[in-house]
Amino acid sequence: MSKEKDCNKEIKRSAKMEFIARFTLEDGTVVERKVPVDGGVPDRGEMDFSSVEGLLRSFDVYEQATLAASNRLRNEIADEYMTELSKKRTRRNRRASV
Repeated sequence: MSKEKDCNKEIKRSAKMEFIARFTLEDGTVVERKVPVDGGVPDRGEMDFSSVEGLLRSFDVYEQATLAASNRLRNEIADEYMTELSKKRTRRNRRASV
């Protein structure tokens, strides 16, 4: 019974983590985005090393949180990068037509 209770135990996530991506364009323009991992990740004291199942459960909490943040970062930085490139292209096209 206590083993079943342990399996359903919530894993705390007090460690803060953020992902940072940066592009530096030829003209020196920097496109940067920071994305925090929502709710954080388990600190080493919060990881359950008492059993293989506990470790896998702890790692799953870590992995799911970091994958979600990483995916969000890739989407946001790609959008921002493409927006910046389109602004530069539009400025170049205006100068060329004058």
